[in-house]
Amino acid sequence: MASYPRFYFPTRIFSGAGSIEQLIAFVGAQDAVFLITDATLVQLGLVKRVTDMLDGHVRALRVYDSVLPDPAIEMVCEATEQAHAFGATAIVCVGGGSVIDAAKSVAMLLAHFPDYQPYALRKRPPEHPSLPCYAIPTTAGTGAEASSAAVLSYNHVKGGIKAETMFLPAVFLDETMMLGLPQSITAETAMDALTHSVESYIGLHRQTILDALNLHVVRLIFRYLPRAYANGADQEARAALTQAACMGGLAMGHSGTGLVHAFSNTMCEEYHDLSHGRSNSIFLPYCTRYNAPAVLDRLADIAQAAGIQTLGLTAEQAGFAAVEAIEQLSDTVNIPKRVTGHTLSAARIAELAENTRTHFITANNPRVPSKEDLIKIIHQAMPL
Repeated sequence: MASYPRFYFPTRIFSGAGSIEQLIAFVGAQDAVFLITDATLVQLGLVKRVTDMLDGHVRALRVYDSVLPDPAIEMVCEATEQAHAFGATAIVCVGGGSVIDAAKSVAMLLAHFPDYQPYALRKRPPEHPSLPCYAIPTTAGTGAEASSAAVLSYNHVKGGIKAETMFLPAVFLDETMMLGLPQSITAETAMDALTHSVESYIGLHRQTILDALNLHVVRLIFRYLPRAYANGADQEARAALTQAACMGGLAMGHSGTGLVHAFSNTMCEEYHDLSHGRSNSIFLPYCTRYNAPAVLDRLADIAQAAGIQTLGLTAEQAGFAAVEAIEQLSDTVNIPKRVTGHTLSAARIAELAENTRTHFITANNPRVPSKEDLIKIIHQAMPL
């Protein structure tokens, strides 16, 4: 049977300063809310904004704040068991992509409790609707709030769980939850969102219906990331990046990504302290330059969205103008050009290149890379 592009997005999106207050329309006196977050957000007082709103409004409330970056499956199972023992009827998550992925996974596993282990270990795909799960993002990067997938770590190897039953019923894009983010997090998360839309726009599984989303993500990030980076309290810039991240996640969830994400998954297995956002930020310019000969027309569109005047340029000049714009934006927000940490042996580089070449995400890349191609890119990005 032929395969056709399919677009499905059931999530309600509430946007703007104070939009988190809309959460109380979805949970009430009948609910035991299990709130998933991380310890840093508790210390910063962001979680208190939500718990103050829920206290007295719901039947019971418990905070789980043990989520770490690149959430491990063991932690997700621990949270699932605690949520079940608590009698959770709804999940609320406050945090970035790791927190949202963890929460989506917990909500899915609770629907299969107590026999949830095969679903946790990806031996069986999700079958039942997840427990209601509501997201309040605190970073503008992964767009996890808009996708039906969750990425977890299995002994430092990333693996995804994906099903349409994992779309969230509602998310709340409140830029005031992101004011004052550190510059490095602002830059890396926004460049992560840019990666989603660039790879979605040039990937083999691209969809025409997503083109407008992807190009507008590019416009927003090129226009507003330098502002948010320079002034963390710029609320207009924060709002724009919040919207861009959500749109990028929506597009990526339907069309997939490509070589940048394949590299991120394999390199994070080697460099355990390398965040997904930083990895994508580093590899985006290198991989876009590599892919350029195969998608010059698509990259010319990206260049125009980035504010580059392409009239009068050759197809090659217009396409590579997008690469140069990405490189310049990376420099503006001080994205490192190389991964930090230990150096790699030639044998390990070859192994990582082969793992990237055979990674399922690479199949969506517009150019088919050889192992030697990938070794060259790793040398560009590896520590000195």
